[in-house]
Amino acid sequence: MQLQATEHGWAGYFQAMASPCMILLEQALPYEQAYQNLMHLAQEVWRIEHKYSRYQSDSVLSHINQNAGQVTAIDTETYQLLFVAQLLWQLSAGRFDATSGVLRRVWRFKGQNSIPTQEQINELLPFVGWDKVKLTTEHIKLQRGMQLDLGGVGKEYAADRCAHLAGELGLDHCLINLGGDIATDGRRANGEAWQIGIEDSQQVGKVGQTVPLLQGGMATSGDSFRFVEVGGQRYSHILDARTGWPVTGAPRSVTVAAPNCTEAGMLSTLALLHDAAAEPFLKQSGRPFWLQW
Repeated sequence: MQLQATEHGWAGYFQAMASPCMILLEQALPYEQAYQNLMHLAQEVWRIEHKYSRYQSDSVLSHINQNAGQVTAIDTETYQLLFVAQLLWQLSAGRFDATSGVLRRVWRFKGQNSIPTQEQINELLPFVGWDKVKLTTEHIKLQRGMQLDLGGVGKEYAADRCAHLAGELGLDHCLINLGGDIATDGRRANGEAWQIGIEDSQQVGKVGQTVPLLQGGMATSGDSFRFVEVGGQRYSHILDARTGWPVTGAPRSVTVAAPNCTEAGMLSTLALLHDAAAEPFLKQSGRPFWLQW
């Protein structure tokens, strides 16, 4: 954690969930007290990352995956996160599926210079499908060969947890930014909205527009910087779990504001999975949104 003084308080910088993260605190605190509080928030993010990372062999998620074919006991927090994944599967009519992580065996995107064959995808599709998962409040059972990946919901959940924890710590004017997934329990110290920059989908690191956030969450989903181009055709990293192929015709970037980051993330993800119908889908949600095509 790197802590820097700002005009109105403090900013803490750290890495988590393969993303640059920042916590802004507009509160006059001594350095040591500010550092201790912001480190406490960062540790909560790291806790969630370790618990639900598929890259950590001793994580809860890895244990569930390694135990596929058998019943695995889960705690309340894990059930709640899995319930969100189940809800996304239901709302997306199967387009989003937390069991589709097995498709990353043929869709790597980073450094990929060819696309998989239909036969390769067909070999993996039998291991995709939330309808094959047995979930209760205390147990989960995957079919043998299946794997869970909570990358689509974990970071948003962590942002909300941090915002809630900040309130418990008495940090009244605090903004959590986990790689673009944002949450806050309240407005700035001067009573104004936080100003959130949305990255230009065409240029890395450039802010395309700035939008206000008084309270709640904001999330951005897109494929602006993660895709593979083969034979002059661009393939998004957003996969339709029903087919195993990338979505087509979707916006490059979708940003949504909602009462919490988890809902914002759900809506932005669902919008992308609706392809060219992203805008009418978001209008029906009634939440503020911003699209880049």
